[in-house]
Amino acid sequence: QPMIGAHGRLGKISHLPVGRSSEHPTVRTCAAGHRDCISAYATVPSILRNADRHSMAEVLRAAEEADPQAADALHGAAEALGAVVAAVTNLIDPELIVITGESLEIVRSHREEVESAARVRLDPESALPQISMPPFAFTDYAWGAAVTSLHATV
Repeated sequence: QPMIGAHGRLGKISHLPVGRSSEHPTVRTCAAGHRDCISAYATVPSILRNADRHSMAEVLRAAEEADPQAADALHGAAEALGAVVAAVTNLIDPELIVITGESLEIVRSHREEVESAARVRLDPESALPQISMPPFAFTDYAWGAAVTSLHATV
């Protein structure tokens, strides 16, 4: 059952501040001008911008070839996703977190880093929930939009 907010919409986590570890002090800004939010690190456009590449395939290939800028872009995305996993876990204590869409490739290639970034941010009494990574197709966006639209209409 979706939780509808006070203004009739579902909440978003895309601009949740995540910060980076002291090992990676670079500050990134998203398209909306927010500093160090998840959108500044973990969306495809931000990864491409942070890696100075034109496609995710280029970013992944460059990172495999030890390009520091591409590697840092992927590490930043993984750390941001881990920070969001921790924030959601600390807030609502879920049993399961589903990560898919744009973030799926990052979690698959940097899962340990995502989980490590989450663990260091978790409340000491919290446990890392199971992370599920179902396959993703663009039609999933359309399905989600249709369900949201129907829910708003009914």
